Amino acid sequence: MSKGKTDEISQTLVPDFHYSFKYTESDNQTNIYLLISYDSKTRLLKSSTDLSGTNVSEKAINDADDNELSNSIRSNRDDFFDSIPDYSIKSDSKGEDQNTVLYSLTVTVKDDVHTTKWANASKDLPDSIIKIVDEIKKLSIKKKII
Repeated sequence: MSKGKTDEISQTLVPDFHYSFKYTESDNQTNIYLLISYDSKTRLLKSSTDLSGTNVSEKAINDADDNELSNSIRSNRDDFFDSIPDYSIKSDSKGEDQNTVLYSLTVTVKDDVHTTKWANASKDLPDSIIKIVDEIKKLSIKKKII
């Protein structure tokens, strides 16, 4: 049996696709914090809701769920890695929005690493970021870790 996964777009066997990610949400006003991470080698989806990282939930991911995540990363990889590192809002006004939620996403594929951050009111956020985060949240809710 060949080692690797079938690329659904081209229907060809591709080498194992190693990737990991770390996604965070934080709201300083309400002290809400969420960290979701995953490494395809360990197949563990982890989450934490405290800054210290001591309160961690984790669930093992099956092949089907890993394929969903890897397809999302693979199909959005180029656009994500080409995205700018910071889409955060920089406000010069004194009436700055006090309810800003900050997000960050770091994706590692083999030896390539890219991080970008943004805020809930950021403009011109690339679809690749939204698609990857949507898949992360969908699986995290399915596995009941958030």
